Amino acid sequence: MMKGYDCFKGKGLCGNGRLDKNEECDAGYTGDKCCNEKCEFRVKVRDKIQCSPMNYASCVNGTVAPRGYRCLNQFDDNCACKGKSHCKYL
Repeated sequence: MMKGYDCFKGKGLCGNGRLDKNEECDAGYTGDKCCNEKCEFRVKVRDKIQCSPMNYASCVNGTVAPRGYRCLNQFDDNCACKGKSHCKYL
């Protein structure tokens, strides 16, 4: 039984589109060329994959975008981008 502040805290759920603890990626239910249905990077390209564009606005073709890359997604917690702004943490 959970006690205190943890009792209403949700557990990570693969397929919810949010990158939870112990997930390499989470593409939701839309599919992703970098992420599989088990929230892991696809095995055949695992050595080359660093991120999933579904979870990081700064991810381009499975790799972290270079400094100065213009984010195309709306707000992303991991990149802090808004609209077509530059990635703050690259």
